[in-house]
Amino acid sequence: MVNYNIEFAHIYSDKKFGAEQKKSIEILKAVILKCLKKRLTFSCCVLIDDYNPKIKKLQLKSFLYELDRHNIYPHFIGFESELVEKKFFLLNNIKNQKIKRNYLKYIKNKKHVPCSFLVAVWYLYRLGLLNLSSGIYKCYRHSNIFHGEKIINILHEKYRKSEEDAMEILRYSKFSDQIKNIETIFYK
Repeated sequence: MVNYNIEFAHIYSDKKFGAEQKKSIEILKAVILKCLKKRLTFSCCVLIDDYNPKIKKLQLKSFLYELDRHNIYPHFIGFESELVEKKFFLLNNIKNQKIKRNYLKYIKNKKHVPCSFLVAVWYLYRLGLLNLSSGIYKCYRHSNIFHGEKIINILHEKYRKSEEDAMEILRYSKFSDQIKNIETIFYK
């Protein structure tokens, strides 16, 4: 396990690499520098939201090329659609029955898992608290480990509500003690 699993350059599969990802990279470089100065281990990952968009125009090869052009090499790429398979793992670990029923009802009626719920699953996976059979792919050849003792999210301000909702889900789960291991850096 590394000290930090750092998410950056979050992107929807119907978008292209742009200003949001560039700003995220700037912040990531500063975070990496701090980790290196403190001799902390880390892995960097990107989560691609391929679950919500109906149109898929993001080309993974082009996206990785753009990151490479900015001298950033993600260790891992994750796909949000792959997190759906673990919805029951999280649902079964929510202690508050009212919250649990509300999410079950939402998922059943909408036939869709809310973004904030998938974010909470993503947190648990990055912290090494659950396993996925697929959905996380190693980029390039490296020896970095995916799971971190702590996680850092570098996200645009527009994701704040979803992140807050994900933390609320965790607060009502048996994993509430892990909230202290999650840090989010928001940017505009």
